[in-house]
Amino acid sequence: MEDFRLVNPKHYDVNTVEELPGDKPWGLFDLDGTLTRPEGGLLMATFVQSVQIGSMQTREHLTKLFEAFRQGEIQYETFLDETSKGFAEWLHSTNMRDPEIRQVSDNFFREVGYLEVLPYARPMIKELSRVRCNTAMITGAPRVVADPYAAYVGIEHVFGMPAERGPDGRYTGRMFKELNTGLLVNKGAICRKISAKYATLFGAGNTQSDTCLMETAYLLGEKNPIDMRGFAFLMNTGQIGDPIVERFMKSVGHRHAEFAFHCIPQTPDVPKLIDYFRSLLRGTLIKNGYEEVVHEIEGTRPMTPEEKEDLEAKRRIDPDCWRLTAKNVA
Repeated sequence: MEDFRLVNPKHYDVNTVEELPGDKPWGLFDLDGTLTRPEGGLLMATFVQSVQIGSMQTREHLTKLFEAFRQGEIQYETFLDETSKGFAEWLHSTNMRDPEIRQVSDNFFREVGYLEVLPYARPMIKELSRVRCNTAMITGAPRVVADPYAAYVGIEHVFGMPAERGPDGRYTGRMFKELNTGLLVNKGAICRKISAKYATLFGAGNTQSDTCLMETAYLLGEKNPIDMRGFAFLMNTGQIGDPIVERFMKSVGHRHAEFAFHCIPQTPDVPKLIDYFRSLLRGTLIKNGYEEVVHEIEGTRPMTPEEKEDLEAKRRIDPDCWRLTAKNVA
């Protein structure tokens, strides 16, 4: 695991969404329980409990919050708010600069963190890359925790929870609530900005807090001429009666009936899942009028001279760019 990074992710927050590249469609992913094992606990908790740095007091405070949430003694939104503050205080207590903390995080990933990554994660991102999509992770995990996971699976753009740093690069102990990407209101704000400006092909999440991420994929952005109707996966669902599935069906079951989102079971057959995913990507591109992109990728139809000229001009800037075209948005 010495050189585990496929990419070096760029990091964003709700105020820098517009800095995302807009030349290709997007695939959006949650992290905890979507690309990692749902039974493994929150990655933030695993990280804090595994690395022996920082003050014992702040670590114990966070551990009590994790346990209270696991026992159902604290509401999700309150838990996210309290743990974000506690995590920032813990980072401050280490007296480390950002590069040092990132090294600790990378070491944690090499030793134990990679074990949480599910076997379909890398192949799914590879399929999106094959059809020349950008990929982004929108997660409530702290930025320093999410970074190696995104790097390992190949996601190049990350919205994670940032903690404030001072001029010297050390953490100040402050975490701004409006930048807490775990809170639904903030995740929703990011998704609204993506929906308004970019084309989104796919979204994946595992809880109801990921609904906005999934909707960004299968709904058209209002007055967004290049958006497309994509699809979403509700990952790692249990058996019939799973409360997560039940809540989804009550709120957006009509979208499931339209094949806008698909329930993916825990421990799926990975080759079959990837074949299914590949076929959905292909069909969705064709449905949205990008048959020529599919043909170019598959090598089944030569492009017209006009298509080639247009694409060559754009690819002098970005070798993998699309010919995104305006759609009639209802």
